[in-house]
Amino acid sequence: LLSDSGCDWVLGVCEPIKTVSSTFYYTSMREALKALQEIGAEFTFSIEITGNKITKKIIHCYNQIGKITNKRFEYGDEVLKIVHQQDRTNIVTALIGRGKGEEVGDGYGRRLEFSDVEWNKSNGKPLDKPKGQNWIEYPEMTKEYGIPSNGKMLPRKTVVVFDDVEDASELLQKTYDQLAYYCRPLVQFSTEILGSDSIGNTVSIHR
Repeated sequence: LLSDSGCDWVLGVCEPIKTVSSTFYYTSMREALKALQEIGAEFTFSIEITGNKITKKIIHCYNQIGKITNKRFEYGDEVLKIVHQQDRTNIVTALIGRGKGEEVGDGYGRRLEFSDVEWNKSNGKPLDKPKGQNWIEYPEMTKEYGIPSNGKMLPRKTVVVFDDVEDASELLQKTYDQLAYYCRPLVQFSTEILGSDSIGNTVSIHR
């Protein structure tokens, strides 16, 4: 990513992490790094200064920054406040999954879909997905977080693409895994404390 983008950042420490097979087209370096963070990579940034000029910009990549500590912060003592937030902006309740495209000439054409694969909860599958349908839906989540329309709730749909998937059944499973994550609000806690610890360390906060 760094070399192909032509940016002036270079790679410093790079711990081995899982093998990633992804392609980044028409995206910024920031968005590409965010995508790598979602699969577990963590980054720090440093610069070298000579005189009054920045002479080197370095990105370090880790499996995990910091460590799990025994440090404990108590609400009302070191903890000044705790804020609980729910983010519903990116909720989807149905996903259209698309896999690798067919090779046509110098590029790729129509992408693989899972329309011909059937799932039934009665057979142990997590959701029902009839044949002929190119999306998978969480009906319960649509009722809760769908789009209101004429007295009923429509699914919030989007498309997810897996460039390296060539099997329809695998594509359906991967699409479901994504849906299970994105079909409910993301919960985030933030806090303000007195005192500190090293960046990336995991501490416990008690209320």
